[in-house]
Amino acid sequence: MRTSERKSLRSAKLTKRYFFRSVCPLLAFLFLALCFTSCQNPEVIKPRTEPSTAQVTRVSEELAADPDQTMAHILELLAQDDTRSLIKIIYPLALERYGEEQIVRRNAKIHADLGVEKISYSQLQKIQDSSNDAQVFYTVKVNYQTDYGELHDQLVMSLVWHPEAKAWQLDWTPDIILPKLRDTGSVQIEKLKAKRGEIRDRAGWPLAVEKSLVEVSLVKGGFDESRMEEAEQLLGLAPGVIEAKLGQAWVQEQTLVPICRLSDLKDVDYRAFRELGLSWDEQRSRYYPFGEALAPLIGYVAEPTAEDLEKEVYRQLDTTDLIGKAGLEQIYDRVLRGEDGYRVYISGAYEQSLMEKPAVDGKNIQLSIDAVAQRDVYEVLRGLNYSLTALDPQTGEIILLLSGPAYNPMEFVMGLEVGRYQALLSDPQQPLIAKFQGALTPGSTQKIPTAMIGLANGSLDPLEPVEILGKEWQADPSWGNYYVSRYSERDGYFNLEDALSFSDNIYFARVAVKMGAEAFNQGMEHLGLGQVICPDYPFARSQISNHGPLGEDESILLADTAYGQGELLYNQAHLASIYAALLNDGYIRPATLILDREAITDSELFDKSNELVKQAKIISDDQQVLLRQAAERVVDEQYAKYMLRGPVEPAGKSGTAEVGENALGDTLINSWFAGYERRNPNLILVFTLFDASSENPYESHSYFSDILLQLYGDWFYDLPKVATEYRSADTIPAFKPSRALEEARQKQMENLEEQIEETD
Repeated sequence: MRTSERKSLRSAKLTKRYFFRSVCPLLAFLFLALCFTSCQNPEVIKPRTEPSTAQVTRVSEELAADPDQTMAHILELLAQDDTRSLIKIIYPLALERYGEEQIVRRNAKIHADLGVEKISYSQLQKIQDSSNDAQVFYTVKVNYQTDYGELHDQLVMSLVWHPEAKAWQLDWTPDIILPKLRDTGSVQIEKLKAKRGEIRDRAGWPLAVEKSLVEVSLVKGGFDESRMEEAEQLLGLAPGVIEAKLGQAWVQEQTLVPICRLSDLKDVDYRAFRELGLSWDEQRSRYYPFGEALAPLIGYVAEPTAEDLEKEVYRQLDTTDLIGKAGLEQIYDRVLRGEDGYRVYISGAYEQSLMEKPAVDGKNIQLSIDAVAQRDVYEVLRGLNYSLTALDPQTGEIILLLSGPAYNPMEFVMGLEVGRYQALLSDPQQPLIAKFQGALTPGSTQKIPTAMIGLANGSLDPLEPVEILGKEWQADPSWGNYYVSRYSERDGYFNLEDALSFSDNIYFARVAVKMGAEAFNQGMEHLGLGQVICPDYPFARSQISNHGPLGEDESILLADTAYGQGELLYNQAHLASIYAALLNDGYIRPATLILDREAITDSELFDKSNELVKQAKIISDDQQVLLRQAAERVVDEQYAKYMLRGPVEPAGKSGTAEVGENALGDTLINSWFAGYERRNPNLILVFTLFDASSENPYESHSYFSDILLQLYGDWFYDLPKVATEYRSADTIPAFKPSRALEEARQKQMENLEEQIEETD
């Protein structure tokens, strides 16, 4: 063996012996020290080798030399989320390892995502470790106040002595940003979606529920446009719809463009979709099985707009959520929508849950409405411009609320065709408006409430004959050139029944002037004018005048109000509640729409419950009988030709109010009829036909008869019992016109043809 080789071997043996005798004990000591520290907190980063001089950052000598003061200063900076200042006193090797990317930018992003509003630290304690005087450990409790609630935890933080800087510096670790955070992984916020509550009718039929839909899309440039017509036929779209969708301003080449949504998935031909280059995505969405018939009442949901999201009530939502945009969906959005939950967690190999709040599903709402009857009446009146309210006179429960013509709410769910919304807005028949919600001039339907007031306060003797001559009348010369006019001239003596049958304006004007404004105001207040008629739907309030109660010096307005003109306004539900006194022993009671009142106790509509119409007896039993006889005479003597058709026997009172002129100069009227079916008086109905021709003021009476023929013609209408179990949309019975209605309409057509032949 060469001398050089023997030296090398000897050197290697000495090195090995030195390692085991000197280095190993030192390593063992360090290992035990590390184990002790790890027992305190396994996440704490341990001391590292000495930094280079270039990495040293100096702070004030007094602060730097005292670890407790240094830690207190660090917690102040952390509480202020001031990472820019904090970075100046971070141990250089930690700064080298994590850098500004993690310490500043990662911190800022995570805190912004969580909406951190305040960070506070408490119960700072030093962990003594006599084996290492170059590193000090502390425990501290941290509290984060965020948009998602409070997050509490305990941190272990360490300071390392920097000999060249002569300062204690923070050995920064990612869990300082957020407890349990590591070098890798990100903070994720998972929204836990609340299920929107359902709306159902009294029988359990679904009015607004969740259902699977298929959204169909195509890629512009990836679709064979020569097959556009074929695709439209497959999807049931009108010609030109796909071309219009692809031509929208935001659409570029290779853009995925939503075309439509399909709600009936039974006959979806996915193979044909693939052949045509269509893509699809199944998703859950809102479904309205009764379509147009319930649309003005139920409304629809849609994604919130940017303007919506600026409102405080929608602050926690985003564009993927749904909010009520009309009808009950909007009125009770807060109740139906529930409250989304969330789960805040750290993703990655070491997934950790930080905060979680379960979703609170929306509440279901059951209405007093009979949806099948409403759908049937809507079909009978299809195409007319009208509104209709019907309620149970014994309970005040609203059974029908119709407004026609209406819109299909599924158009909004499935995606409106280009220009469709503007067409709906500009339609003169206002299909987007719930017309039953407003308050209108009631015309002569007010004559029964005026009679009720006079009978109740004793100022009206129903049997006293009142002589009325001529077509005009005024109380005294102070009226100047103003006169109350009758529809037609008929001289003679009139008692109450005569005046109601003939609908004499002068008679009721004289009744009101005789009793005076104070008594009339008190009577109208007793009927609930100016008060809330329904606590769970925002009907426009009925009013005596634009300024409230009438003054003693307003005799002209008093006279006009008594027969249904002037500034008098009623919503249909209120008028129906008053007319219900004819059928329920003389009581007025509030109208109701929601059956399960517990479901909506947090609704804002209850804020005005102290202004609700009070249940009260407004006429005696004898007066009730008298007014019912008069309501029957109205039909039998005045409108038999229009209303006594087939097996039904209506009773009630008509009314008209001029609203303007059409393009030909003809006077247009709103034509009212408020009444019931006298053989089975389990509903009070108020019907208004809008913009009818004054040349045919009885048109609404025939339609009122049609409604009764559908409901009572083949069988007496029986109010469905309140269901405790829900029914499926797939089993909703189809519309079928009653045989009595078909026969009555056929006979009406034959009579019309005979009249035309006689005229010719």
